[in-house]
Amino acid sequence: MKRNWPGVVAVALLVAGIILYKHSQARKIAYSHPTPNVTLPSAKGEPAVLFFVDPREIGETGGCGAILRMERAAAARGLAVREIPPGSDPATEKRYAVTVTPTVIFLDGRGQSTRRLEGEAPAIIEAIRSELTRLARPGR
Repeated sequence: MKRNWPGVVAVALLVAGIILYKHSQARKIAYSHPTPNVTLPSAKGEPAVLFFVDPREIGETGGCGAILRMERAAAARGLAVREIPPGSDPATEKRYAVTVTPTVIFLDGRGQSTRRLEGEAPAIIEAIRSELTRLARPGR
């Protein structure tokens, strides 16, 4: 049985090239949900929340999708939030040492981090929900 090693290598290189190309193009996709222009901390000295999350995952039933829906509902209720897609704001990611998405950082009125939640485990999602509910209450 004669082996065609050059052909196998050529196909493997072609597949690897296609995968690398697709991966690089996926990072260039524009996000459909604009990042709200929120000056943090709030000019009123109120709490704010940073959401380091991929908005393309809004359709997911759990995890990032649930976090995005909570974030957008909190913004609709008037809470100062900022949605930051991965890689879109390297300076802010560096400032808050974000290495994982999703990461949610709660800030006081001076812009100091008061709580940080990373990941999408059910307990994390519940903690985010609880904190957003607390912050959205009148008279915090």
